[in-house]
Amino acid sequence: MMKLKYLFITLMCFLSVFPTVGRELKVENFEMTANDLSARAAQVKDLNGDVCALVRVILPIEGCKFEGNVIKQEFDINEYRVFMVKGSKRLRLKCPGMETLDIELTNDEGEGVVEGMTYSVKLSGYDDLIQNRPQAADPGANYLILEITPKTGVSVKVDDVTQSVDNGETMTFLKYGTHKWSVDAEGYASAEGTAEINRSSNTVIQVKLESIMSHLNIKTLTDGATIKINGKESGKGSYSGTVAPGIYQIEVSKDNYRPHSTTVEIGQRQEKEIVIPELEPIYGVLNIAYKPIGATVKIDGIEVGTTPNVFRNIITGKHEVEISKNGYYSIMSSVNVKDGETAMLRGELEAIPDDIQIIMNLLDEYKSCYDNKNLYGLESLFSDDALIVRANVNKILSHQVKFVLKPLRSYFDEIEQTFNRYSWINFSFDNLLITRSEKVSTLYEVSFKQTINFNTGYVLLLVDLKDTTKPNIIAHAWEPITEETAKNRLNINDFEISKDKIKLKLKQ
Repeated sequence: MMKLKYLFITLMCFLSVFPTVGRELKVENFEMTANDLSARAAQVKDLNGDVCALVRVILPIEGCKFEGNVIKQEFDINEYRVFMVKGSKRLRLKCPGMETLDIELTNDEGEGVVEGMTYSVKLSGYDDLIQNRPQAADPGANYLILEITPKTGVSVKVDDVTQSVDNGETMTFLKYGTHKWSVDAEGYASAEGTAEINRSSNTVIQVKLESIMSHLNIKTLTDGATIKINGKESGKGSYSGTVAPGIYQIEVSKDNYRPHSTTVEIGQRQEKEIVIPELEPIYGVLNIAYKPIGATVKIDGIEVGTTPNVFRNIITGKHEVEISKNGYYSIMSSVNVKDGETAMLRGELEAIPDDIQIIMNLLDEYKSCYDNKNLYGLESLFSDDALIVRANVNKILSHQVKFVLKPLRSYFDEIEQTFNRYSWINFSFDNLLITRSEKVSTLYEVSFKQTINFNTGYVLLLVDLKDTTKPNIIAHAWEPITEETAKNRLNINDFEISKDKIKLKLKQ
């Protein structure tokens, strides 16, 4: 009888230490938590390199084991984090002191877990196992994570306290409970809300701000006018750009014109166009008292009248004035016209000597023959034995120049070919210099830079004025423009001139 009594006491002690086997866990809830990005953040991958799905099982009991396409499991205070191969449909849980539990992971269509997604499983039936278990340390707080778009230029406050933002993300350690957050950025509508912080996991909220930017177009009717928006130069003539809603000061200005300013208010997501009327010119007066009377006046290349004259509607600023008349040297002068003042140009044109005027008339005919493709007229300007000189520059040794004499007829044949090749001739010359020979009083050296369509070079003419009614070109020399020819151009001293003929002195 005593032995039975001791056996009964021993059995009761054993049962008090080891709970009865066979307690049953139950699945209360299984769902996908679309806003929980933990699976994507963890980036645990299976053997095929695919991102695992994460199943978070709320179970505050250590020592549990999960089976079935499980790549990795972790335990953190109150929950297990089980990483599984995508498509898995069942998870087996083995928990000490509890019966094995098979957890179905399929959705309504019978599909398994999805790659990179997070799921939550809540269980019941384990309360009596943890009643006498020492409680794990709990800090009483967890993290609020805000993931924000756009990633730059944003301001974040949590419970009215400004938070630091790194590449569109901010994390704040908060006590359990409800907290307020707000996000602001220039050009975007503000966003705000509340977050519930608990011990189970971090609270992650994605915040995508909505743009409220507008489009502003500014067009001015004054060419080249400068546009300033709120004091900052933003373009010339026109402006088109994205701006935040608000009030803007528009200023348009141009030298020698009266500025124009206006204010424009633009709301959210608006497109507004502003047309600035033509600016009002600031006029001054220009008095030109030049002799001889009747000389032609051009201002900035435009003929405006004759001398003497008072020009009243001249826009203030710097202008180029040309005064010219046949038989006189033209003059070019710069003048600065000011508001409320009269600028004055006074003087007298210098008469062109008769011999120089004859050569100027010859050059006018020379140019006219090219402009009109008049080969016969061009031939009539040359003497029958005119000397034609061409300079050839060594392509490798550019400082070496060789002069070649060409027959007069061959020269005119080349010009005829040029006339036939082009439908039009663009002929011009500048840098004109006329000098009378010190040795032969009727001989003149005429040099200039000549352009015929795309061919430019230096030209030297020797003109004989023995018969002033019919001046003759007795020599024509052409040189390409190079560094060497620019420094050492042909001149009248390179020719040997006698009573009856002309000869080139240079080695040919």
